[in-house]
Amino acid sequence: MHLFHAHHLKPFVLRFVLLAISLTSTASLAGPWAARLGRSTYLFVSADPLKCSPSSLWFERVAVGKSKSEPAFMVNTGSTTITILTMTQNAVGFELSGLNLPLTLRPGQRVQFTVSFIPQVSGHVNGTFAFTSDASGRTLSLYVHGTGFAAGNITASPSAVIFGSVQVGNSGTQSETLTNSGSSSVTVSQVSVSGTGFSTSGLNLPITLTPGQSASFSLGFTPPSGGSDSGNLSVISNALNSALSVSLSGLGFTPGVLSANPASTNLAPCRWVIASINPKP
Repeated sequence: MHLFHAHHLKPFVLRFVLLAISLTSTASLAGPWAARLGRSTYLFVSADPLKCSPSSLWFERVAVGKSKSEPAFMVNTGSTTITILTMTQNAVGFELSGLNLPLTLRPGQRVQFTVSFIPQVSGHVNGTFAFTSDASGRTLSLYVHGTGFAAGNITASPSAVIFGSVQVGNSGTQSETLTNSGSSSVTVSQVSVSGTGFSTSGLNLPITLTPGQSASFSLGFTPPSGGSDSGNLSVISNALNSALSVSLSGLGFTPGVLSANPASTNLAPCRWVIASINPKP
């Protein structure tokens, strides 16, 4: 520790002196040092050259069972190599990947790693990842924060829609029902269909379904020509299964026309002979 006696300096002068020392003599003041003003001693600790950027990660709201990842960096801001020795995790629901310890960083080098938040229960969680290195005797901490929430779950009934045979130019309809089978409300923001001849109607979006609530709407199939067609119904929501897909299929047919082949014939006229037969007495 470096002790600077400054009892004869006024506070604002001391601050100026300390700033000048920190700017011009950083190399000579490595490690903790102190300045004394009157009966008080001011302890100053030199900055650790190993930095974590950012020093805190906020994941906000993540559905239980889902995951969200954020990048972070270990940076050597010093003039000599630094070896990161150990990591201690005190963060439930968080995972760190991409750092193989021990890890040596050259001056100015930075290494990216990833922190993931995978909540298993609802509620807010705070945690830390603590790192030790040979740069100083202090521990470098990365603070993590996140909130898990129970998301709803959307189910579709039926899970596959088959229209069967529909005459070309006519339309077939089927009913589809969406149900929130989860424990929290779900907002359906988009419903769309793909495939030739398929359509949807009867659902005003966005729509919010409370737990257990259902909403029904219609699906249509108007085949433009004969043959089989297939498509998909896509449902986008903020549920745990945020992208739900339902298969669609149908068969278009053209009604048959009766025809004679050949259309006409040249047949010789027929003669009818009427005979009278008398039975024997």
